[in-house]
Amino acid sequence: MKTRTPRTIHLVDVENLASDPRPTSATVAALRSHYEDLVGLQPDDHVVIACNHGACLRAGLGWPGARLVVRSGPDGADLALLDVVDLERIAERFDAIVV
Repeated sequence: MKTRTPRTIHLVDVENLASDPRPTSATVAALRSHYEDLVGLQPDDHVVIACNHGACLRAGLGWPGARLVVRSGPDGADLALLDVVDLERIAERFDAIVV
């Protein structure tokens, strides 16, 4: 019987990590590199990044391969990530969550 590889989901608020509501793609790329070094992403890990509509292109370019969720307004990125958790059965699908 094949053993299932544990899966981890990473929920990342790009604006909070950058301390900037509109980070450049270079800033997001640097954040990604630092995050990967710090956390040690595994090949089967799933990364979801969140930001406001004004940062979505740069965030997506700076963190290719990540799923991008977008919401604007106060705490928009946080709320977008909470929707992923609430609406997509994250606890059932992943073994670990990194926020």
